[in-house]
Amino acid sequence: MSHWWSSRSRLGEIVDKLIGAFKATVSWVKKRDAAQGLLRRVDAAKERLTRSGSSCSIGNSFVPGTLVLMADGSRVPIEEVELGEDRVLATDPVTGESAPREVVATIVGQGEKDLVEIEVSNGGPFGESLGSVIATDEHPFWVPSLGEWVPAAELQRGDWLRTGSGTWVQVSRTDAWSAPQRVHNLTINGIHTYHVLAGTTPVLVHNNGGEPVTDDFNQARNRALGWLVPRGFKAEKVKLGRFRQIEGKPVGMQTANNKVKFRIEFDERSGAHINVWAGKEKGSHFQFNATEATVAKLQRLHGCG
Repeated sequence: MSHWWSSRSRLGEIVDKLIGAFKATVSWVKKRDAAQGLLRRVDAAKERLTRSGSSCSIGNSFVPGTLVLMADGSRVPIEEVELGEDRVLATDPVTGESAPREVVATIVGQGEKDLVEIEVSNGGPFGESLGSVIATDEHPFWVPSLGEWVPAAELQRGDWLRTGSGTWVQVSRTDAWSAPQRVHNLTINGIHTYHVLAGTTPVLVHNNGGEPVTDDFNQARNRALGWLVPRGFKAEKVKLGRFRQIEGKPVGMQTANNKVKFRIEFDERSGAHINVWAGKEKGSHFQFNATEATVAKLQRLHGCG
C-alpha cells in the first residue's frame, strides 16, 4: 500500500512539474510574441521616421477622390483641379467673407501617410451622419467654436466645423491609421483656404499648416508660375537642396522628369527670391521681401505634399 501511495505521490510531482513547465513555456511564448510584436512596431516606426526624414515633414493633404467646392458651386475631385485655370470658393474664417480664389499650385505626395477619417453629423447625440472625409493627420480644419485651425488628428468628437454656407456641422467620429497612400493638396492665392466635402457637406480647411504667406511672396510666386506653366510645369516631385545647410531638404517643386522646376532661396546678393528653370533655360530671380528664417519656413511649406 505504501509503495502504491509513494508511486502516486511521485506521479503527482511529475504531473505538477509538467504543468509548471507547460505554464512557463506558455508564459515565455507570450513574452516572446509580445517582444517580437514590439520589435515589429519599433522597426515600423523607425522605417516611417526614415521615410519622413528623407521627404517632407509636413503632410497636409487629402486622398484622391476628395471633392473640392469650386467657385461656381461645382464639385471637382482634388486630383483633377487644374493649376492656373480653376478657382475655388475660399473663405476668410475671421470675417466670414467668401470669394473665388485662383489655384496657384497643385501638390502631390506619395509614401507612408498618417491618415484620419473625419465623420460629421448635423449635431446632437442622435444627429444624422452627413458623410466623412479622409485627410492626413496634420491638415488644419477650422473649428469656429475655438476660433482656430485644428489638425485633423486633434479633432475630437463634438467639435464643430464650418461649412461652405457658414453653418456648422459636428464631428461625430474620427478613425486614424497609417498606410502607403498618394495624397493631394492645393495652394490657394490670397486667403489660403478652400472647402472639401465630407459626404455632401463642404467644410473649411487651410491649404497648409503654417500662417498665411505674405502677399508679396504670392506675387513673386504668381510671376514665377507665369514663367513656368507655359513651359510645362507641374508640381509632381519635391526638389531637394544640394548645398550646405539646405542639402537634402525640401526647397521647391519640379516635374516628374526634373526638367521644369522652381527653388525658393535666400542669399546676401538677391535676398529672398524664387529661381526657375526649364531644361537648360533659366528664368529671372523673382524677388520678394522676407527674412532668411521666413524663407526657410516657406521652403518647408511649399516644398511638401
